[in-house]
Amino acid sequence: MNFLGRKRRSFVKNKFGRYLAYVGGEIVLVVIGILLALEINNWNEARKDRESEKLLLKGLVEEMISNRDELVKTMSYHKRSESASKKLTQIYHDDYHQYKSRELDSLFAEVQWAWTFDPKFGVLNSIKTTGKISVIQNPKIQSFINSFEEVANDSREEALTIRSLIITQFMPTVNQYISANERAKYLNGKIVGGSKFPSDYNGLFNNHAAESIIAYIYFWRIDEHEEEEAVLKLLNENISVVESEIKK
Repeated sequence: MNFLGRKRRSFVKNKFGRYLAYVGGEIVLVVIGILLALEINNWNEARKDRESEKLLLKGLVEEMISNRDELVKTMSYHKRSESASKKLTQIYHDDYHQYKSRELDSLFAEVQWAWTFDPKFGVLNSIKTTGKISVIQNPKIQSFINSFEEVANDSREEALTIRSLIITQFMPTVNQYISANERAKYLNGKIVGGSKFPSDYNGLFNNHAAESIIAYIYFWRIDEHEEEEAVLKLLNENISVVESEIKK
């Protein structure tokens, strides 16, 4: 092969090499562009998920705080009932004559608080039913969302049992001896006057069934209080966790 042939062959070879390098460079740039677009898309999706998560958590924590406030108020009434039933149980073993009628009436009134904890589950159930729980990153919050309704309802069962006992047994029994009007004025202060019927404390404090019913209310209030304390602790702990997540 002469000099010109070799020169021409070398030129073609170099030109083809440059072409391959160019194509290879284009492919690399395309791949980098695709990867960069995917990364930006993933970043945008992650940002949207985080914004959505914060909105969900803000609604959730508001509902949790509302439920906590309701539980604290409910527990205060239950504690008053527990204290009054304990005191009356002691009086049954003592002498009721040393107490004034208004003291006894107020104690019987306090016992009959039948307040129940009725938590709201609107936001919580919305997160579960719409599948948005997957947006929430913290596993402890996910666990709370999945379990709180059942925990709260289990605690509420105790209160409903006591409420039934108060309505079906305590109140009818006590009403035989002390008018509801005499007790109601110690609950809301809206009852005008008392009752034309005299109170029979002697009959009431010699009624075996009344004593037993009050004792049952006292014992069950103790168990109820322990369960409500556990629910309150659960709420307080998770409110702190959710608030921390929102601040991130």
